Amino acid sequence: MSETTSLTPTRPHTRRHALLVTTLSALLCLTSALMSASRAHALSLDPLLHGLCGSCDTNPTGLEQPFDGMVKAYGLALAPPLVAPANTIGINAFEVDFAYGMSNTGSTPEAWVSALSGRSAPSTLSTTHIIIRKGLPYSFEVEGQVGYMLNSELWTIGGGFKWAYHEAVAAFPIDFMVRGSANRLVGSTQLDLTTLGLDAAIGTQFGVLKTFNLAPYVAYSPLIINAASSTLDATPGVFDAPGSPNAMSNVSTSFVFPRREHTYHRVSVGLRWLVGLVKITPEFVWSPEQYNVNVSLGLHL
Repeated sequence: MSETTSLTPTRPHTRRHALLVTTLSALLCLTSALMSASRAHALSLDPLLHGLCGSCDTNPTGLEQPFDGMVKAYGLALAPPLVAPANTIGINAFEVDFAYGMSNTGSTPEAWVSALSGRSAPSTLSTTHIIIRKGLPYSFEVEGQVGYMLNSELWTIGGGFKWAYHEAVAAFPIDFMVRGSANRLVGSTQLDLTTLGLDAAIGTQFGVLKTFNLAPYVAYSPLIINAASSTLDATPGVFDAPGSPNAMSNVSTSFVFPRREHTYHRVSVGLRWLVGLVKITPEFVWSPEQYNVNVSLGLHL
């Protein structure tokens, strides 16, 4: 009598799931390490908006232009990067990206330096994003992302929805897509900031030497930044409640930046390089007086 040993082969989706879990764990560890490194620098980019106060001892009011400059710099830096070509990833695919971005702070960071914990005007802002994409039927794609600004306690949470209404057509090999995204700032008790983005991109994709795939793209990406502040104390650390010796007679000691909304127009140029499961995407984003340089390393599963 012979015995037959049955071997169950590893299923492809099981391997993909294990690889996805391993990748996400590694990305989370890397982000935690970057956050820990930032804490060693005293979180110098945390916003302290009560520093943007005029006539603080008599009639405190918010300095509107410096606040708008800070909101623009932070909003454009923390907005979720595109780092993806004009085509979708396919109905059966997942993608996981770790993106690093560096943005300049415009022409007037000195105007809002008094609203920073570190009291030092930065020339650049560095951010990281973990982005997960899933393909859907009919050339749709959904994504979720978590972002973090180095040297701060500022995080962002958001998502997006993409539709490639023309892709992978041999007779006309130009891809077209639109993407909408929303992003919410967390981690600050003083700054309330939300970004809403729209991307319209064209591009193409082609193989090289049957080894790797290139997908260049160009995008127009307007971004709406909606921002306000909480109620701010013009004289923090001083007990100036009504009736106290330090109270200002009949004068409020608090102020607030009312909600405002600005739209900034951006142009993006990028190149997705895919070999096997690994993808690298450098991207340059330009807007008046400010630019971003992003690069992502990810897996196409």
